[in-house]
Amino acid sequence: MVRYSCNHSRHYKIIKALSGQSFQDKYRHTKKIEKTQSDKNLDTQTWTKLGHVQVGFLSVQESAQRLNVSIKTVSRWCKSGKLPAIPRAYGETVTYQISSQAIEMYLLNQNQEKSHKKQVEKAHCEMVGLWQKAMAKGLLNGKVFSQRTIDDYLHYSSLFFSKHKQLTVSALKAELMRIPSHQFAKREHYFKAMLCFSKFLIREGYLEELFLENIKPLYPKRHIPPTRLTINKQDLESLLKACKSPLETLIVVLLSSTGLRASEACSLKI
Repeated sequence: MVRYSCNHSRHYKIIKALSGQSFQDKYRHTKKIEKTQSDKNLDTQTWTKLGHVQVGFLSVQESAQRLNVSIKTVSRWCKSGKLPAIPRAYGETVTYQISSQAIEMYLLNQNQEKSHKKQVEKAHCEMVGLWQKAMAKGLLNGKVFSQRTIDDYLHYSSLFFSKHKQLTVSALKAELMRIPSHQFAKREHYFKAMLCFSKFLIREGYLEELFLENIKPLYPKRHIPPTRLTINKQDLESLLKACKSPLETLIVVLLSSTGLRASEACSLKI
């Protein structure tokens, strides 16, 4: 008589109930019952989580053909949970069974993401008109932009979108690199125009906030000191003699003695 010792009580009960069979039949039947129960629990948990009805399954190879990817990619997606699947033991390795409904759902999500990306790329060009209205009405930062600033920003945005369809860091960097380094003012105006437009896109949900952090290194910095023209006393006397009216003389004396800018002098009220 063959004796069988086991620490698990459920094994003992099953073997005791099958006392009329041989020991090998008892042991095989025990393992078969355990495997059936574990598969049943696994199927119940998986399909409860997915919310699907168990209809049919595809192998990893068939799923790879449907998704137009490699077998390793499908296995990696199943392991990470990106693609819902049921794991099955295959020798010493693990394979997966994927339902046809899971494949269809994944393809549907991929098509929706692609269509959304196309809409975003197209919307960048179409949002220029709304951006112009927002600048004119002060809807960006509460301050109404001057018409000169709006025209300047629209000029540089039209130059940008004549070559690119979408506002990206690489595209903006390429356009700034085309401007000669000694033309600091032009590069700065270009950057500020696209910076203002990017903030508008972020507010409307067409661009990520990470874009502002990525373009910070692209901000133009003046490496050549600005040219400053100064005059001496002889030049100032010559300039005063060239004045044809008392008003012109007053303006020259005012600017030379106070250091006001031309725009500041024009805004003075007498």
